[in-house]
Amino acid sequence: MRRVLAKLEATARFDGGTPSIFVRVGHEGNGNGNGNGSACYLDLADPGGHAVRIDPDGWSVVNNPGVHFRHPAGQLPLPIPSREGSIDLLRPYVNLSDRDFRLLIVWMDRVEAATAQLEDSPLGTFLLGDAYQVPEWTGAPARLLAELTMLAGDRVAASPRWPKSPRGFTVELRRIAPQLRAHGIFVNVSRSHQGRLVSISRDPKLAEKACDTPNLMADDEFGPELDTQEDLRHGQPSSQV
Repeated sequence: MRRVLAKLEATARFDGGTPSIFVRVGHEGNGNGNGNGSACYLDLADPGGHAVRIDPDGWSVVNNPGVHFRHPAGQLPLPIPSREGSIDLLRPYVNLSDRDFRLLIVWMDRVEAATAQLEDSPLGTFLLGDAYQVPEWTGAPARLLAELTMLAGDRVAASPRWPKSPRGFTVELRRIAPQLRAHGIFVNVSRSHQGRLVSISRDPKLAEKACDTPNLMADDEFGPELDTQEDLRHGQPSSQV
């Protein structure tokens, strides 16, 4: 019996393929669903296992999506979409003027777009998912990367897009910082007498307290300055990305 079990385990480990695992949004095949005809899926994370299949022909609700999803702690189910719906149905539930209601719709579109831009970042997906229960991550880039890698697990960390060095970790944080900020996650990099310090927090006050020295996301070692026109339009101070 032990030989049979060992053979089956070896076959599954070395001969079987490794399926892709997604959080909330996934796609078929090796494409990303942008113009190559592959279908994308939105996991509703409900007890019935429903998902929304989206392809060039439209969308539909399916019971058995063609991709694998995992449900990290804190993930909530989404309602089954209806073709008869309208954004106006939300109007009675928000105490806003007509102008502010239009701004709310724009903000919702921005959050949705930011989520889509994080799809190709395992680090960003992890911070939105499994790391959700931790309100703050603070430490030197090398130590913080090691902690996040250990918590993420071998399968996530094996992704080619998972940062493999402290510099790569900081560069990736710099790239996804605007999208993380749209989800209420604030990134700050500073330098103290002990060296570089990275803070990832869901509370901007905690990020400022942990890294109260000038932001180094604009440091030459990690690329050009982050104070772009878009950042200035949103009124983000240089000490908070």
